[in-house]
Amino acid sequence: MFFDLPDKDSSGRDERGLCEALGDTKQSVVYFYSSKCLLCRSVAPTVDQERERCSSWLNFASVCTDDQAKWAPEMINYEIESVPCFVLLDKQGNAVAKSGRPGGKSHLTTSLQALLRLATNPRQQQKPQQ
Repeated sequence: MFFDLPDKDSSGRDERGLCEALGDTKQSVVYFYSSKCLLCRSVAPTVDQERERCSSWLNFASVCTDDQAKWAPEMINYEIESVPCFVLLDKQGNAVAKSGRPGGKSHLTTSLQALLRLATNPRQQQKPQQ
């Protein structure tokens, strides 16, 4: 499982994932979480399912915020006030939208679905009428 959340910070994997997402030509969803957060752990399977479903046109990256000092620039840049939090980035790495303060697993899942609807899926773009 991609988002099998470890008991400790996995910052090396997080750095690679975030760098790959920011350096690619696809839009990205960045998942900010804490390994100590039960809500984060509860939504991990849903995040993994969506990553698999959308992987051909959308990047997913995870950032474990357990080491807040290390991730402070990203947390400030994307205005992360609490975890879990999803941020939708455009192809240039700019935040387009993000989930709000989590209100439970159902709220978080709905927020993720809303972000995915905002993301541009090239396969779903309408073809010009002839």
